[in-house]
Amino acid sequence: MKQKFKWGCLIWLGIFGAGILVLAILFIGPETVFGYSYLFALLVRIVLTMYLPWLTLPAAVISLILSKNTKRAIIAIGVCILVEVLDNYVQSGRGPGSGEYLLWLVDDGTILDYLWVIGYLYLVYWWIIVVKRKKKREENNESRR
Repeated sequence: MKQKFKWGCLIWLGIFGAGILVLAILFIGPETVFGYSYLFALLVRIVLTMYLPWLTLPAAVISLILSKNTKRAIIAIGVCILVEVLDNYVQSGRGPGSGEYLLWLVDDGTILDYLWVIGYLYLVYWWIIVVKRKKKREENNESRR
């Protein structure tokens, strides 16, 4: 019953979001809505590329010290270092930032760009696992009471 309720809320939230988007396109105009969505996507990219490795590194070290999820924590530490090294390599002496340069090089298909993207995807995956484990632990503690 609980699982159906979660999916039902998620479905209704999606329907509500789609309705708001349609109304915004109708009343505000598609150019303005897509302009704001571009700014939102740019903000998400900036936050992910600038802050995600620096937030993940101490969290992974703490996870390693507490002996929780040690294999993934070691991999996350290595990925944080790799992502920062690749980010510095991409930005070294070039005019545009790493995001713009990455978009230019994706067409070339260099392995460094794919490693950079895979690294960031792994860091997002690591945070999802950490949050899920914390929620599961909290649910187990609540059920024991």
